Amino acid sequence: MNSPTVRRAEIIFLIVLTLAAFGVRLYRVGSISLADDEAAKWQAIQEYRKGHFVGVNSEHPMLMKLLAWGSLELGERWNRWAGERRWMRAREEALLRLPNLFLGALTSIVVYLLGREMIGTVGAGAAAFFWAFTPMPVALNRILKEDTLLTFFTLLACYLFWRGKKTPDDVGAKRLFTWSGICFGLSFASKYVFQFPGLTVVVWHAAGQAGLDRRPFYKLFAGRFWLAMGLAFVVANPTILSPANDLSILHYMGGAANIPHGYNLNGHLYMNKFGSTPFGLPWYFYLWVLGVKTPLPVLAAIVTGVLLLLVRNKSLAAIFLRVMFFFPFLAFSLTGAKWIRYLLPLLPFLFLTAGYAVEELYQRMKRIRPIPARGLALVLAVLVLAVWPAVEVMAWNPYCPLYLNQLGGGRRDAAKFFPQDELYDLGLREAMEYVCQVAPRDSTVAVSNPVAVSYYLQRFGRTDIHVGELFNLNYVTRPGDYVLVQESRRYFETQDLFYLLERRSPPLKGIVIDDVLTVRIYRL
Repeated sequence: MNSPTVRRAEIIFLIVLTLAAFGVRLYRVGSISLADDEAAKWQAIQEYRKGHFVGVNSEHPMLMKLLAWGSLELGERWNRWAGERRWMRAREEALLRLPNLFLGALTSIVVYLLGREMIGTVGAGAAAFFWAFTPMPVALNRILKEDTLLTFFTLLACYLFWRGKKTPDDVGAKRLFTWSGICFGLSFASKYVFQFPGLTVVVWHAAGQAGLDRRPFYKLFAGRFWLAMGLAFVVANPTILSPANDLSILHYMGGAANIPHGYNLNGHLYMNKFGSTPFGLPWYFYLWVLGVKTPLPVLAAIVTGVLLLLVRNKSLAAIFLRVMFFFPFLAFSLTGAKWIRYLLPLLPFLFLTAGYAVEELYQRMKRIRPIPARGLALVLAVLVLAVWPAVEVMAWNPYCPLYLNQLGGGRRDAAKFFPQDELYDLGLREAMEYVCQVAPRDSTVAVSNPVAVSYYLQRFGRTDIHVGELFNLNYVTRPGDYVLVQESRRYFETQDLFYLLERRSPPLKGIVIDDVLTVRIYRL
């Protein structure tokens, strides 16, 4: 493994894989409308530009918004320079999402490095490939949400912690544990999810109890680890020191700010907030998501890997993957609030589980005789495990959120099961462009995503159009109002009005994206 030739091949593989992963994520990313959550980040950046940081989108940490702000500044300079030369200009939607695309692609490297330590080179390569070229991580890396940064920094912290445990000299281990703490702190500054450092400590405590780890942690390294974590968290997210910000976070976590309410799961509305635990969305939600949104060969590898880890439960890989995936997955499944993007930090561990199965398959295939039969088996394995997922992600891109495998019904049932996650305001820009073209001056457009709609009204120069909030009890429908009906915005507060509009008359216009009706525009 340490020969120069193998090392060069490994580096070339990682460079090619990362560039390809970035290209898949970048492809037409600006063609996707900003969703309401994403437009709120743009709104926060405008406040940052004015020097206002406290109380701005305060329920979410600062790090991702700071990166998006930097990307937007550089992109605007590029657009001015390119405009003078009549070169291609970048859309604002793409500029805002660019840091997430970059870190999402870089996560492929971290998956490989951790997998190489844990399961072997071939299994690590397979896990990294699954991250790079399966529709779910591609789709989730392409939205301006904090989960991509959380995943990258958490996984990098886990890898550095592992290396610290395996490094024989104390100086090198101290440095690695410090950097691991910094990365965990940056993960907190990306999203307020705090369980992964504790789970990492649990992994290595269990490994020690099983006789698989003899490197002490608390006596020599724990203080620096936790201190580095706290300092990185505060430096990258200084507004956490503001009491007003902290009150906003508590207000948000309590559910008071989470209006409107409801998640449309396969045509049925469920409550979707932490306060509805243990009720709300059904416990099998994430199993359903994985079952219909994972390419079948990858799904088969995951199931095989899970079975192998249950049988070989004394290995370090088995302990690590069981703790880092199954414990959070069980907790996520039992809480009342569920979104597909919450799965993103767990997908690397799931793909490493699949890589464990691929590594076992490879070791068995090496024993096949004669050699031509072994070569044929390897070619078939590559076609099934690599080409199949890659072809599917290319076929669905840039609308990977709509992806369903053959078990889920494919394109026939796209956006049927999880429209709030799958559509995510898809087609909103096109809908607002139409409204801005036909609406008389001082009209009202009633919507369930007022921030994104206001963003596009400003973009299209129609700030005279008023925005009504369908979920707001103070909004009263009036003749002449435009109403946007979106399956991704069907809530308890809006479903009665949607029902009446759908049976009253045909829509003024429907927006169809990739053969899916995403927005219907009605005029009262």
